[in-house]
Amino acid sequence: MKKKSIYLMIIYAVLFIGLVLFTTLPNEYRTQTTEKHFVKIIDVDRVILFELFSDIEKYPLVLPENIISADIKSINKNIFIVEMVVHEAGIKIPLEVKHEIFPSSRHTITILTGDAKDTVLDIVFEDYESKTQLTVNMELHTKGILTPFGFLVSTEYQSAMNTVIESFIDYLNKINQI
Repeated sequence: MKKKSIYLMIIYAVLFIGLVLFTTLPNEYRTQTTEKHFVKIIDVDRVILFELFSDIEKYPLVLPENIISADIKSINKNIFIVEMVVHEAGIKIPLEVKHEIFPSSRHTITILTGDAKDTVLDIVFEDYESKTQLTVNMELHTKGILTPFGFLVSTEYQSAMNTVIESFIDYLNKINQI
């Protein structure tokens, strides 16, 4: 056998053994809950930023590499149920997501289906001089294939949150609303 084939067999064997061990673990070891809190000051008007965050159907334009579609299925006052298709690491994941919008102040996102079911992102928008202070409280629930994400260090979550926020700001710059 070639050296490359031997390495691949070893990698596949380790992955297979890891999956077998993972699937035989009791459920309490296969789920993870993580709480994170972020605060960021953004040099964008609060109302403009809030309106973009609340325009759910624009998410595929704001985050084109990660959100393929965002289709609103129902609206009840300030609660939107949205079917989203998310793309990450070459995998497309359909999700049902609840967006609860409190005009110009708060946007709460709850994942209703999938391996991140019951994950909540609570985003609070506050005036900070002529800027916006975003406070994000996240309660991440993971199970199944997403369980390892629950063990990431805070800097990884902060980096991901900064990337998302920067995408919203870049979109605003692109459409010249800042």
